[in-house]
Amino acid sequence: MTSAEPQSPRRIVLYAAVTSARGKELVDRRPMAMLRRAVRRALDRVAWRFAGRFTAHPYHYARQSYSNLGDEAIRVVIERQLRAALPREFVFEELAWGRLGSEEAKRLDDGKTVIVIAGGGYYRFGVNGDVHDQVARDVDALSRVRCPVVSYGTGVNYNILPGASAEFTPSPAAVALLNEHFRHVAYCAVRDDFSRKLLQPYALDPIDVIADPVFFLEPLPPQAAPSDVLRVGVNLAFHGLEPMAVLAVWIHAARDLLLSIARRQRVRFTYFVHSDTEHGIVRLLRDSGVDMEVVDADPVSLADAYSGIDVHVCQMMHSSIMSTRLGIPTLVVAYDRKHYSFFELLGLPRFCIPAERATLEYLTTLFDELVSRRDEIRAHLVSRRNALSDAQDASLREVASLLSSIPTRPGPV
Repeated sequence: MTSAEPQSPRRIVLYAAVTSARGKELVDRRPMAMLRRAVRRALDRVAWRFAGRFTAHPYHYARQSYSNLGDEAIRVVIERQLRAALPREFVFEELAWGRLGSEEAKRLDDGKTVIVIAGGGYYRFGVNGDVHDQVARDVDALSRVRCPVVSYGTGVNYNILPGASAEFTPSPAAVALLNEHFRHVAYCAVRDDFSRKLLQPYALDPIDVIADPVFFLEPLPPQAAPSDVLRVGVNLAFHGLEPMAVLAVWIHAARDLLLSIARRQRVRFTYFVHSDTEHGIVRLLRDSGVDMEVVDADPVSLADAYSGIDVHVCQMMHSSIMSTRLGIPTLVVAYDRKHYSFFELLGLPRFCIPAERATLEYLTTLFDELVSRRDEIRAHLVSRRNALSDAQDASLREVASLLSSIPTRPGPV
């Protein structure tokens, strides 16, 4: 190759749960569909206000086909981190999970591309121990090409229905798929120890633990000035059937907790919207007399807005990640194994509980403990983030070294 021959840029494909384009796809906007959803929302409010029944379904409130600010934040943060760690000649593309078919994989098999599975619960397991069939489809596509794969900031997801155990064992079919999957993975760094222990037997090389990439979103915003009003963050999970089933178990206790806090002290509630369907929950809580501000913003602005609260009660995992990132004492009610995994990594498992234990009495006990130990817990979270950032920095250097070693081929003359 002579110096006159142009160089093709090296490419990173962020294989993510949600891409920029997917976050803008709207649900059915035909008049009759919109009317049906409006009627169902009205009936939900009547059932809640006059019968005390929680009948809401996320689809009644959805404006977008997929709405999850946590998933968007993962993609944004990983791209930022990689851009900062890599030479400028890299170009970035986005590809949504499930779109890696054989033809797409062949397009990427050009000797200068790496696929980065960009965080999230890529390793999703069902109640029978099977891994999500998307992994099987991706393995089939990657088996036909030589495109290297990096699994970065990923983790194990396992939805826990009310009354079910948080533990599970991969099925024989899952074991076979994971063995094949990791044959294509050049490097893997996961978000918690549980994921590492479960996946390590199938990996060819050691798996690193780095915490969720959103935990390291920079720069950190300034902390809110002290106030004589207790500033409480709120977030509930209302974006799918499993989270909805868990929310139904404890939503009345959540409402009663917020009302009891307001009766006991001066308080300001702020609701952080992570899925557009949660506006329905805000409406129900307001109908119950819970006055609250609402933050509904882009992923980075949403994450930084957590700096304005003193303590947080939530359900979405990335709501807890965004708050603890800033040292905010946080209580989370889990609907997935990933919640427990994250709080185990933080060293604060006491403040991650199943919905069955989320009674008004127990929620009040834990909430009051967060408030009384606020300074101690904040210091612990800041220290833990600093310690975990060392592992994250080392992992980024590993990824940068791997990606920089990809050769380039001459581009078209």
